[in-house]
Amino acid sequence: MTEIPFRKVAVLMLIIWWLVPGLIWAARPIIQSAAEYTPQATIGTFMFGWTLFLLPIIAMTTVYFLWKGFRHWKLTGVSPKGFQAFVCASIVGFCGCATGLALFFHSL
Repeated sequence: MTEIPFRKVAVLMLIIWWLVPGLIWAARPIIQSAAEYTPQATIGTFMFGWTLFLLPIIAMTTVYFLWKGFRHWKLTGVSPKGFQAFVCASIVGFCGCATGLALFFHSL
């Protein structure tokens, strides 16, 4: 358990949490400005599809690492190294993702 590099995982998770609304924001103008069956529309649809694929995976991964860290803390009484950074990055990433998605849907 202590071998999990929570700091490196936290940075990766934060990047992916913020990538999801970024892909949605980037895909919207591409899809709207493209004709129906053009490469541009395909790229926009692909970017939007990646967000639908990444969002559940990032949520399940975050829950998994939180469960591992809290379980280790409960059994040993000590948090694994870097676990606090992971918890903080998860909260910030989720809030950033939720804010980005809320602003996107508000702008529709």
